[in-house]
Amino acid sequence: MYLDSRSYMIFQEIVNNTSATGKGLEDKFRLTRKQLSYSFDKINDYLKDNGHPEIKRLKTGYFMVPGPVAEHYSTKEAAVTKSSYTYSDEERAYWIELRLLCHEDELSTYHFTEELQISKNTLLSDLKKVQERINKFSLELAYNRKEGYRLYGSEYHKRELLTHALRKLLNMPGGEENLNRVYAIEEAQAEDLKDNIEEIENKLQLQFTDERLKELQYIFYFTMLRIKNQKTIEAMDQYRLVTTTREYSVVAAFADIYGIKDENEIVYFAVQIQISKVHNRTHEDMGNLELLREAGMHMLERFESISCVRLDGRAEFLEILYQHMKPAVYRIWYGYHVEPDITDMILPKYQYLHEIVRRAVRPYEIYLKCTFPDPELVYITVLFASWLHKEGKLIQVREKERAVVVCTNGLTVSQYLFVSLSELLPEIEFLECLSLRDFYEYDKDFQIVFSTVRLETDKKQFVVFPFANDIAKKSFREKVLENIRISEGQVKLQSRLPFLLPDERIQITEERTDWQNAIRMASAPLLDNGFINRNYVDRAIDMVETEKRFIMIADGVIIAHAGVDDGVYCMGMSLLRLPEKLSFNGYMDADIIVVLATPDKTGHLPALYQLFDLLEDEGNINAMRRAGDVHEIARLIRKYI
Repeated sequence: MYLDSRSYMIFQEIVNNTSATGKGLEDKFRLTRKQLSYSFDKINDYLKDNGHPEIKRLKTGYFMVPGPVAEHYSTKEAAVTKSSYTYSDEERAYWIELRLLCHEDELSTYHFTEELQISKNTLLSDLKKVQERINKFSLELAYNRKEGYRLYGSEYHKRELLTHALRKLLNMPGGEENLNRVYAIEEAQAEDLKDNIEEIENKLQLQFTDERLKELQYIFYFTMLRIKNQKTIEAMDQYRLVTTTREYSVVAAFADIYGIKDENEIVYFAVQIQISKVHNRTHEDMGNLELLREAGMHMLERFESISCVRLDGRAEFLEILYQHMKPAVYRIWYGYHVEPDITDMILPKYQYLHEIVRRAVRPYEIYLKCTFPDPELVYITVLFASWLHKEGKLIQVREKERAVVVCTNGLTVSQYLFVSLSELLPEIEFLECLSLRDFYEYDKDFQIVFSTVRLETDKKQFVVFPFANDIAKKSFREKVLENIRISEGQVKLQSRLPFLLPDERIQITEERTDWQNAIRMASAPLLDNGFINRNYVDRAIDMVETEKRFIMIADGVIIAHAGVDDGVYCMGMSLLRLPEKLSFNGYMDADIIVVLATPDKTGHLPALYQLFDLLEDEGNINAMRRAGDVHEIARLIRKYI
């Protein structure tokens, strides 16, 4: 009996963390209830097979780990071994890729099934997945009886795949130990290579991140293995400028130690250094990097202008941004594959911030003369999120809680109940209406259950009567909202676009006017309702004239605002549609003005993201222009409730 990687990590967490709960494990490893139960059963099967008592799952959500299990499988004792751990489908694929790249002998089906302890059918399924993935690297997997399995394609693309596979393997449990074992890498070899890479650091006066230092050790080791096997890289003409850099001269000395004389290979090693993330860098290259600093400054100004957020400690943050962008520039120029492992963690929480960063990054795109790749953009979002957190400005916006409805009364009643609850509780996202049997097999992620009967579940549940009167409905709504503590997350509601931009703050005018008066007209609902004072409006107009801080967020749509200290009392938005496009101080033409007022730095960002999302669709903008009254525009906005 083997444990897959997910079950192994869950096992480790339960054994080594006495406060672990089922809900905590689901959140930490992003699992459904069904997935956790499956892994938990596998853990107990594994324990039984090895003569140990089972782990008990208590009704409180905690786990009771028997003493012998805790003693035997502590972190120290439970190191990954071939007898206790087997690889997932994805992990096996990376091992297969590495074998294909670093094995000179014939690679038959037997080699893979024996090493990975899998059946032939499982291998064939894995190889299909490998083929799909390597296609992204412009490579092809082929088989013939004489040579077995082989990869075909350019050496450069094979090196890209090698780097990608190594990074993934090093992130596996016990990945480094397994690489050393499988490829018989001796400790002395590894230490020698590490020392020489650290010498590169010293000469370049920089310090790689710990993760990148480890990656470079293995990338260099396996690259030199390919060179030794006469798998040399093609002409690196697109990187010819690298030969003029300090990285090249330092890496040339490194290559000489290992007898590498090929200029293309030295260029390849130098590129790996250039694209590396660093903790700090003492030495500064001049020249174009000054333009990079300037691009960073313009990006920050653009971010502040779009978001109405003024960052404190701008100089320090700009330096952080600059240090990140120096290797990023090379990654982008060289078309280097980046697949951030943090994407799934970042985007659900900070999608709104990511969208604003995407719109603010234009100065870098001008500098790079290309579109900023989205994987790199994720890292920039992380930098902004971290800095805003540090300044205490980033409000954690909770997404809607997700719920299912369980009804035992037939299809008609089920649908009626589902619709009624959706209308009664717009703060909650209702996924599906399920039968009792379907519920216990349901594997999508949700937090709440509404049911006509009491269920056996660890989810939050509410028993509901299908045909309640209005008084009962009101009482039930209050009970639900209180129970799920909506009041603690009011920012969730108040930061949504329909709450910041309600019907009464939308205007349509047929009056022809100048741009200054247009801003005054657009600001009037906020001014009349005490959200802002007159100084805020005057300052917004002044910014157009002196700072040109207005941003066109879509064709003919601008967002107008002043600063958080310029006379704003409450968060809100207003919108004015003009009869035709109007020139704003000679540098923008617009017929839709959105005025934003916010006193608390970042609470408005989710609504701003929703506004961007709305305006991404040109059809929505045209609908705004065609609207006969404000309610037609409001209906577009209410989609984001």
